[in-house]
Amino acid sequence: MNITYVRFSPTANPELLPQLIRCYQDVFSTSPWFEWKQCERDNLKWGKEQASEIPNLQCPTCGDALTDFWPSDVVEHDIRKELILPNATCWLALAEGKVIGFCWGYSLTLAELEVKLGATCAAAFHASFNGTPRVAYQDEIGVIAPFRGRHIASKLFQLRLQDFLAQGLTVGTVRTKTLPPSVTYLWFNRLGYQTIANYNDADGRVVMAMDMRALFK
Repeated sequence: MNITYVRFSPTANPELLPQLIRCYQDVFSTSPWFEWKQCERDNLKWGKEQASEIPNLQCPTCGDALTDFWPSDVVEHDIRKELILPNATCWLALAEGKVIGFCWGYSLTLAELEVKLGATCAAAFHASFNGTPRVAYQDEIGVIAPFRGRHIASKLFQLRLQDFLAQGLTVGTVRTKTLPPSVTYLWFNRLGYQTIANYNDADGRVVMAMDMRALFK
């Protein structure tokens, strides 16, 4: 099946926004995120693979009706909020005209990054990357389950990376978790990203960073 890649923004090609929202929901509704349905009272969540555990879409603990983990209006709001930022870049992967993957990010000053992440990390960036004034925040990337393992995410990542480098950005950063090691953590660790800040929380969340130019050596 032929996979095509298109640059996206909510204003330039709004007809793709509903598909992107559904794709986002699909990606995170399955393993390893399991963010499909939730019980807000008991702070529990289930993925699509766990549907048999929640008959009638009711919480087995309290009996409340379950709600979408990622409601469409929330996803749309987040997409619009992120992609209106200066120098935001977003790419979509399409199969037969259907959105099956996405990738976006944007540049931030170190002060903006600290607010975004709720972490004290500016000093570490200055020390590790010679006082870089701005970084490329690699926000979201995902491909729906039937199309994983075909290097689609890698292609999306490369397209976003080229946009960042064209903007003069050299340092890329991402937030992920290590307990258990997420797919994102394992991928960026393999690429050579180093831990810059540690939240010391139950999820083992960390901020990772790398001079992106090294990925082309």
